[in-house]
Amino acid sequence: MLRILSFAYWAIIRIAPAVLIFCAAAFGQEDFKAEREQTRRLPMTPAQLSDQEVLNLQGQIRQKNPTIRIQAIKGLANIGGETSVMVLRDVVDFQKEKDKAVRIEAVKALGKIGSLPDSRITLQVLNIALADPDETVRKRVVQAFRNMGTAHACPYLGEVIRRDPNLGVRLEAVDMLQRIGTRLAIPPLEKAIRDPNESVRAKAADALGKIGELDRSIAPILGAAFATEKSVGVKLQIVGALGMVREHAGLAYLQVAMTDKNPTIRKRATEVYSRVIAFK
Repeated sequence: MLRILSFAYWAIIRIAPAVLIFCAAAFGQEDFKAEREQTRRLPMTPAQLSDQEVLNLQGQIRQKNPTIRIQAIKGLANIGGETSVMVLRDVVDFQKEKDKAVRIEAVKALGKIGSLPDSRITLQVLNIALADPDETVRKRVVQAFRNMGTAHACPYLGEVIRRDPNLGVRLEAVDMLQRIGTRLAIPPLEKAIRDPNESVRAKAADALGKIGELDRSIAPILGAAFATEKSVGVKLQIVGALGMVREHAGLAYLQVAMTDKNPTIRKRATEVYSRVIAFK
């Protein structure tokens, strides 16, 4: 019976997130809210319930004094493992932990623990904190995704860019996608370069350009964005990004930019084009 329960739990936390990420890629309708509620209800496994060292610290997390709770969280960060992640699940939840400093410490701990062989359960728990009403906590979550160094965080960062009400948090998410820099970062950045906010679009263009240093498929994404962009500032950012794309893949789109009606854009495109062909 114990083996059956352990396998069932394994299936929930290992297979379900993978299916969720697949569906997100296929349909573009990530149900992060549903995942958040599912994670809140996940039971601890028998093995986790027997992890006495972690459970001792869990008792300290229930202390009224926030400084004691923070010390216990730091201890869990050092111990690591899935049991620590499950204990921290309630601490990052603003509905259960009312002290912002404690929630921030728990988010930082999850970012440190996140280098598990399979980090998806940590991502699911951090997703709970993305619903926090405090923008500082949400920004720390975005940073924790980057600290984990996992491409599986990219769909969550894309959701932050689309949904978060705070511009600073959204810009931080764009920056983290650029730092992750894998192919999984491209779809959310492709959406970000169409964002209603000019600052988000400009930062996304820069991020795509830096990823383009390793991936020439970025060029048509930037070219398409340039064709529909109205802001001169963002168009200039796209022109600069096209100059970064490897194997001179941006040259055709820079030629288009050199015919733009705005002289500042034409000048910048000519400058970037000249620099790129000089290294052909």
